Amino acid sequence: MILLKNGCHYSGLSVTPSNWDKPRAPMNCKWYIRYRFYAPDCPKGKLKVIKSGINRLKDRTQRQEAVKALLDLERDLIENKGYNPILNKIVETKEETIPEQSPSENTPTDIDENKTAGQKILNDPIEDDLYIISPKCGFIEALYEAYDRLDLQDSTKLAIRGVLKGMESAAQALKMANRPISEVKRRHILALMDYCRKKIPRWSNARYNKYRAYLLMLYKELVHVEAVEFNPIRDIIRKKQYKKIREVLTPEQRTLVNNFLHESFYTFWRFLHIFFHSGARETELMGVTKEKVFLREQYFIVTILKRGEPTEVRKPIKTIIKHLWEEIYNSAAPGDFLFAKNLQPGKVKISAWQISRRWREHVKKKLGITADFYCLKHMNLDEVEDILSMKEAAKMASHLSTTTTEIYTVGKQQRDLIKLQNVENSFA
Repeated sequence: MILLKNGCHYSGLSVTPSNWDKPRAPMNCKWYIRYRFYAPDCPKGKLKVIKSGINRLKDRTQRQEAVKALLDLERDLIENKGYNPILNKIVETKEETIPEQSPSENTPTDIDENKTAGQKILNDPIEDDLYIISPKCGFIEALYEAYDRLDLQDSTKLAIRGVLKGMESAAQALKMANRPISEVKRRHILALMDYCRKKIPRWSNARYNKYRAYLLMLYKELVHVEAVEFNPIRDIIRKKQYKKIREVLTPEQRTLVNNFLHESFYTFWRFLHIFFHSGARETELMGVTKEKVFLREQYFIVTILKRGEPTEVRKPIKTIIKHLWEEIYNSAAPGDFLFAKNLQPGKVKISAWQISRRWREHVKKKLGITADFYCLKHMNLDEVEDILSMKEAAKMASHLSTTTTEIYTVGKQQRDLIKLQNVENSFA
């Protein structure tokens, strides 16, 4: 047992597995740090177990370095700073001389005061126990806990997961993974982002801004649960991005893709046509069940998750594509998702990333096409705008503003250019 200045004692820190610091330390079991802490008012002691995300590290050296850092941090907290894990507080020891009194002079109040003489509890233990994510939680562990609390689309959570992995690698390299989240400042985030810039292939301002946006979301949750007092990401400046013209399929490529998929991958071909004419996102179509399709009225209902809160909206079923909707609708049972496994009706919803995977495997690789699948939405909205108006195209996409739709109408700039070229306003 190790006796502490504040009158408490603890068993010392131990690690499982016991050979954690050896070259052949096992990686097929859970690693953790543990110790038992004893206080005068808790003679049986309390077992403290520390994991702090070390088991997410798959590299043995990185995991060993993380354990060593946690050991040093916990030992310093207990032996030098007066940390009491039973109260989950720092208990500061003061050098005070207690005046000598005879037992008879002591009142019950005086006795209670003498028992706690030399100790000052800095925080209210009851309040601290109510933290959902503790301010003392390690930086990376806190980010992952905030991530688990977010209610987002699968595609967004997958993207955030990628950012977390990048930040975790940087934090391990810069010895910041276990820094208490409340002590992480803007300069630390900038240092991590700069490390990512140097180490991640094809790093760009666009990727930097993605990291910033997703960290902003995570920190917003950390502020909400009071793990941190403020959001340091807000003051990190967004970088300027080079905006490229969206690549779309040429008429020849559209014919090539249509014929190839119809002959070789019919269900994907059917989904492509439904998606093209829907004005919806892939993730929204993945959530459409049979009960949300109304063939007679020619509309279907999707749930939009990009407006801050889930919102149901009606989407039109164009007459030109109604026969394909009828085909898949009639083959679905009640409660079925229309686009489940193999893009056929089924009970289990699939992820939208499977569409991008199919497009990459069957179109990009086999046909040598570089445009992505989402360009189909751009093409449809652009053609709707040309035939009807920007306002109608916005309705098709369920955009609240035509300003958003203008991003999708990739051919409008060229059409406007042609109109300007044909203006016959002579000087004389």
